[in-house]
Amino acid sequence: MHFCNVAFRHVFKRQKAPFRFHPKTQGGATLLVKKAMIEVLLVEESDEKTNREIEKEILEELTENMHAIPWAAKIEKTTVRSS
Repeated sequence: MHFCNVAFRHVFKRQKAPFRFHPKTQGGATLLVKKAMIEVLLVEESDEKTNREIEKEILEELTENMHAIPWAAKIEKTTVRSS
């Protein structure tokens, strides 16, 4: 067996979890991921609903109308907070 394979097997056995490549890497090179964060001031009527209800509604609406945000591939999360 080649020395490199022996060394790799030794490191592999010592790990507690199964070895996996990082999802943002490919062949050892890190892939660039760009994200946009948009802050929106909500209307006064938003006080009538909970933050979770508003988050869900915004997420559903944006997912259906993805073309409303140029360059968007996927809406990952929405967060509503009171200031």
